[in-house]
Amino acid sequence: MDTPITDKDTEIGADPEKNMSYGLSAMQGWRSHMEDDHIQMLKLSAELQHLSLFGVFDGHGGEMARQRRAKGGPRAGEMEALGPAADGVGGGADA
Repeated sequence: MDTPITDKDTEIGADPEKNMSYGLSAMQGWRSHMEDDHIQMLKLSAELQHLSLFGVFDGHGGEMARQRRAKGGPRAGEMEALGPAADGVGGGADA
């Protein structure tokens, strides 16, 4: 690749009830394909509205992060310690 891919996938969101807002942006850069992904959940579930989840799956040198994220992100089994299953898993950074 002669030049980096500089197109950006940008998203903003907010939860006025929590007085919380976020912004994110992803760029492929010099990589031949996007290796990273992200998740944003302003509310984990109806029972856990006071909790939020934000994360970056950094794929340094491989697609493992994206492959794992493609399977659906956090679900009931992974979030048992926090309570009921999470709904509304956020989108990934696509290139």
